Amino acid sequence: MLLVSLSQNVAIGDLLRASSQSLFVALAKRFDVTVHLGMLEEGMVSYVSKVAAPNAFPINTRVGAQLEAYCSALGKVLLSSLSQARLDSFVLEGDLVPLTPNTIIAPHLLRAELEKIRRQKYAVDNGEADADIICIAVPICDTEGRMIAAMSASDHASRMDDRQQIIIRDALWAAVAELEQKVFPRHVKSAG
Repeated sequence: MLLVSLSQNVAIGDLLRASSQSLFVALAKRFDVTVHLGMLEEGMVSYVSKVAAPNAFPINTRVGAQLEAYCSALGKVLLSSLSQARLDSFVLEGDLVPLTPNTIIAPHLLRAELEKIRRQKYAVDNGEADADIICIAVPICDTEGRMIAAMSASDHASRMDDRQQIIIRDALWAAVAELEQKVFPRHVKSAG
């Protein structure tokens, strides 16, 4: 079963990467940001795709790399889809190590953050993985409404005020709706 699960993740990741490339390029150029596609693997975010605008603030990530899920927008939006039992077993058994002063390291605060993300259908990393970066992520769901991946946009904190975050979040939701229709044609996405 583990091999089937891993092969499905690879196939879905490849399909999403290929289907999202033009959307990623358009978003990156439009907002001068770095756009990522990530999937949850064993409690970690695996970067499946990355597109950075030519003048985007440099983000220290690469395709194939992994990051702890609790401190990134991609990771938090993906963790928000887990059942409480899976969340406890995969993520919250170990110590939550602070990468910056903004990293959420108290399990009860992380649970509250994940509940908020479930309700609002997006996540924000406000300097939690890197103090200079703000990242916004939204879920990508399959035809059954299961979250299978997430898409994010990252930029320097000085360029991501509240208004810009809302604009980028809405653009991400629109891109994900288009991607879901392309990959899962029968999927009907409810409004953000």
